[in-house]
Amino acid sequence: MLAIGFKSELGKIECRGRILMGWGALERPRCLVYKSRGSQSLRRTLFVGRIGFRAIHRKSTTRMLTGARDIHMAKAKILITDDHRVVIEGIKSALRDHEDFEVVGEAVNGRDAVRKVRTLEPDIVIMDISMPDLNGIDSTLQIKKINPDVAVIIFSMYSSKEYVIDLFRAGISAYILKEDPMSQLLAALKEAKAGRKYFSEMVQQIMLDHLTNAGPGQAMAKDPFEGLSLREREVFQLLAEGASIKDIARRLNLSPKTVESHKYHILQKLKVQSVNDLTKMAIRKKIISI
Repeated sequence: MLAIGFKSELGKIECRGRILMGWGALERPRCLVYKSRGSQSLRRTLFVGRIGFRAIHRKSTTRMLTGARDIHMAKAKILITDDHRVVIEGIKSALRDHEDFEVVGEAVNGRDAVRKVRTLEPDIVIMDISMPDLNGIDSTLQIKKINPDVAVIIFSMYSSKEYVIDLFRAGISAYILKEDPMSQLLAALKEAKAGRKYFSEMVQQIMLDHLTNAGPGQAMAKDPFEGLSLREREVFQLLAEGASIKDIARRLNLSPKTVESHKYHILQKLKVQSVNDLTKMAIRKKIISI
């Protein structure tokens, strides 16, 4: 029996399950089940199999494993989001011979992705993390708020524990590293289309290490950055990138006074003194790059 506890948006989580290591058929998965002590039920089952790490997260244990969406029989519409053209073209080329998928759009940053999710209504978004204007983590949060059923697949060069945990919490469907073979991304797309979740082997190990090291009943340390609202996170990144108050107001369609207010609250919540401190924090978190 392996008991693990951590903090989630539903409150205190207690593990009442077990995990069996080793490889085998996924029809009889090795699993770890969590149940909430709160009024809402939460069930997480972590699958370990030959092709990596899968997780099904459902608020109701009576829902089918395929989830609320059923896009098995139709083509899955895909939006590709990356600030490098070569990556977008590489993914499009890899999908050209796969009739189950149709690329309906491209986005060069997170803000562009959020806009196109509204207009194109994709089933799956392939998302980079480090992008200008709006990063992949915050754009994922906004996309899931617009439509929780959109599957977001992270395709990034970054594999830090902070990214993996934050994005798992945000509700992503898969996390693939750019150093992995393209077959991993294709496998993730198939799993997302079926309503399941998929993580590459390295990301799987990060998740399992994190859960194992959390300890029974131990709450996860809260990052002050998580206390920022979605709008404050947008303003944070733009300030760290060097945008002026007037420029931020124009981009976000806000008044300069509102942007100043967001800036003040961001500095207070993060306990820093200046925009220079915000920039250092953004670089440390790899939200922006030098």
